[in-house]
This record gives sequence, C-alpha cells and structure tokens, in this order.
Amino acid sequence: MSGTCQTNSNISAQDQEKKSFNIILTKYICYIFIPFVYLYPKLTIMTIKNFTSPRGNDVPNQFEIRFGGTTFYQSYKSIIVKKENGRTYLDEDKWDYSRTTGKYRNIFLGETKKETQMKINSGEYILTDLSKSFDTTTKDISNFKFLK
Repeated sequence: MSGTCQTNSNISAQDQEKKSFNIILTKYICYIFIPFVYLYPKLTIMTIKNFTSPRGNDVPNQFEIRFGGTTFYQSYKSIIVKKENGRTYLDEDKWDYSRTTGKYRNIFLGETKKETQMKINSGEYILTDLSKSFDTTTKDISNFKFLK
C-alpha cells in the first residue's frame, strides 16, 4: 500500500470535525441554497437613502426607497411617488403638497412640475391613493410601521 489513504482511526479529532463540517456545508449548498436561489432568483432587498443636498448633506425626511423592482419617493411619512413595471403613480392628495415635496419630487422624477402635470393630464402618470395598506403583490410599503 502506498499509505496515501487514511482511515478514520488515523484522522485527528480536529480533522474529523472539519470533514463533518464540510459534509454538512456541502449538503446545505446542494440541497438548500442552490434550489432556493434557483426558485427565488430575485431576492427582495430593500434600500432606503436620504436625498442629498447640493452641499452633500443628507436631507432630513426625504427618502428614496427601493424594494424589489419598485422605487418610491417618500416625504416625511407619506409615499409621494411609486415607480413600478414602467409605470409611475403619484399620490392623489400629496403629490404637490408643499414646496419641499415638489422640489424633491421634481428631482426624483427628473422633471419640472409643469412636465409632471402634463403627464398626469395625458394619463402617462396615474393619480392614486398611495397611503393604502401593504400589498404583497405590488410591494407597496407605504403603511409599514418603520415609515410611520
């Protein structure tokens, strides 16, 4: 015999532990992780960031939220704009609530109030109630407790 093959009696307890761990890890990767990633390729990750002032500071109470394929503009506790599946939705009551909301809505949409109003009038933008409860089919997060 060449002596290259070790039996379990020749393996130290530490090596045996590593081998057991590697077997468990391999089973986890093969039987749990890979099928999970295959079945759920677009894991939903939420990011929330403040708008930034021209001086580079975070603007309080003005947020861009990304959740799956949906992007929101939130001012204080209100969802103002929702972009999803190529469509843009504006809150019917709060889309033009204040000068500050308008300023950051314009930045979020990359246009002026006049352009926004034209898109509302043409039907390109949809006015709706964005304060409704969470809907898992549309990923509308406006009533999550952390937004209140």
